[in-house]
Amino acid sequence: MLVERAKASWRTFRQSPPGQRFQERYRRRQRKHRGPLDPARIFYVSAGGTLALASALLGWAPGLGWVTFFIGLALVAGELRPVAVFLDWLELRLRRVARRMRSFWESSPNAVRVLIFAAALAGAAALGYGAYYLLFGSPEPLLASPF
Repeated sequence: MLVERAKASWRTFRQSPPGQRFQERYRRRQRKHRGPLDPARIFYVSAGGTLALASALLGWAPGLGWVTFFIGLALVAGELRPVAVFLDWLELRLRRVARRMRSFWESSPNAVRVLIFAAALAGAAALGYGAYYLLFGSPEPLLASPF
């Protein structure tokens, strides 16, 4: 029952036009509330806010930090209209950036694509090393210096 309801909610969300999805979800959620102290509303705002805050604080660490940040904001957006408006605005901007990046990628020669991939791989390796260094300290040298 819960899974079917979640799937139906996701389908409705996806069918909404970009730039209006979060505001339409906000309107649907507001029709279901029984007032400002509705337990579901309190849960969504507190759980989403906690998730977004924790993810923002830990977003630099490896993992799904920024993904969970936006999931937390999406939970809050169903209850607070300014957050819903912000996420709709952000979605339109991110879609525009993604279109430009795709256009650049498709029009680039293979040599440029290889360089972009190598730079992304080097950046990911540097982030991984930085996270390892922050979490576990500096690695022990393999060969001890006699001095």
